[in-house]
Amino acid sequence: MYRYPGTNEWLTDRAIGGKLGVNSLHGVLKKIPDMEYKVKFRKHRYLYFLCSKKDKKRLIKELKHPLVDYHHHDGDEMTPVVEKKYWELNS
Repeated sequence: MYRYPGTNEWLTDRAIGGKLGVNSLHGVLKKIPDMEYKVKFRKHRYLYFLCSKKDKKRLIKELKHPLVDYHHHDGDEMTPVVEKKYWELNS
C-alpha cells in the first residue's frame, strides 16, 4: 500500500501501478523517493481437517503460520487478530 506525500489516501499496488507504470516497492521509491508505504499481510487459506481430534491438534501445532481470526477493519487498515488455539477455546 502506498500513499503520496501530504495525502491521506492509501493506494493499492494495482492502483499505483496504473498511475506510475510500476508497482514494486523498489520501482515506486525510485520514481517518488518520499512515497510512504506499508506492508500488506499475505493471504493464507482456510483449512478444515477431516481427522480425529488427536490428529487435528497435532496438525494445527505443525502449521507454518499461526492461526488468525477473520480480518477486522480498523479504519482503512486490515489487521489480523490472532486468536487462541482451537483446543484452548474449547477447554
